[in-house]
Amino acid sequence: WVNALNSRYTNQIDVRGLADVRGVPSLLRDSVRRSLRETFAYPVMLDWNGDKASAFGRPQNQAVVLVIAPRGEVLVRVSGPACSEALKKVCAAINSLIATPDGEGHKSILRPATNHQP
Repeated sequence: WVNALNSRYTNQIDVRGLADVRGVPSLLRDSVRRSLRETFAYPVMLDWNGDKASAFGRPQNQAVVLVIAPRGEVLVRVSGPACSEALKKVCAAINSLIATPDGEGHKSILRPATNHQP
């Protein structure tokens, strides 16, 4: 997802990750933080309790992509790999936001971090 969106919208959108790390023992949390910083080129928020990731209805081991309007409204939600149909939905929502900027800066995508890079 990140590669597909960055190639189309370089410097036009913000990408943020949310990692469901509720199963990580407290002794390993520093290692997980370091690893994610080294692995991902975009910020990844760490959800140690899993409640934030659950609020987005994240299926097990699948990415969820949300297109969020500047005021916080979720315009599109898709899950799974970046297949052409899902990518079309996400890009259509992003294009509509880019075409009608409201002066609040970059548009946002919130995507849970996974070990998969489709």
